[in-house]
Amino acid sequence: DLTLEHTSLDMTVNIPDQKYNSGFAPFDLDDYIKFDPTGDWYNDVIWSHSPVPADWSMSIDDEHLVNLTCPADETEDVPITFSARLAWDDEICAVSDDPVFMANHPPVMCPDVTFPCLNQNNKKMVDVPLTGFACDEDGDPVTVRITSITSDEPTKRNNGDPSPDADGLGTDTASLRQQCLEKDGRVYVITFVASDGRGGETTMTLPVMVPHDQSGGCNAVDSGQNYDATK
Repeated sequence: DLTLEHTSLDMTVNIPDQKYNSGFAPFDLDDYIKFDPTGDWYNDVIWSHSPVPADWSMSIDDEHLVNLTCPADETEDVPITFSARLAWDDEICAVSDDPVFMANHPPVMCPDVTFPCLNQNNKKMVDVPLTGFACDEDGDPVTVRITSITSDEPTKRNNGDPSPDADGLGTDTASLRQQCLEKDGRVYVITFVASDGRGGETTMTLPVMVPHDQSGGCNAVDSGQNYDATK
């Protein structure tokens, strides 16, 4: 407390956590300070903050607006303390309770993923949607874009059909042929980019097995991803 013309002035600061959303939104420190007794003391407050990481940037302007930037690939959350004092006194009057600046976290492969199995060796095409394989710990909606589909076996059929064994580049759904040429089965590998819409992207791979038959379960041996299954 400070004695101010025989009035005890109590200041309380309560700044909420800030979440990265394609950058941190500027916010006004005056929105989170309370005075007792109430009054228009805002212009008399001088703010300071604890150090930020070397590759972050923090500024507080004359209107007490906070601007904060961090690298787009930052994944570590950072607590920052804000302190307030009155212009005519060096004593700190109020300290925030370390609001956390939550960086954006890129998508990851969902836990307990069950890899797809194409257990009908019937040469027919089947769709394999990739939605549900990538998760985001920030709760952001994830979009998926397939960049390549490879196979450990070449495209080879005896009916003269020249079409490839895979399709779906640039989409979120792969179309794969249920076929294998060898007794150890076939393995496709779908490579895709999962995006959270806020700058976080992760390249992931998803193996898809085509067993020769169902007697041994969904088992296939990857003998090398040497073939572009879309050609």
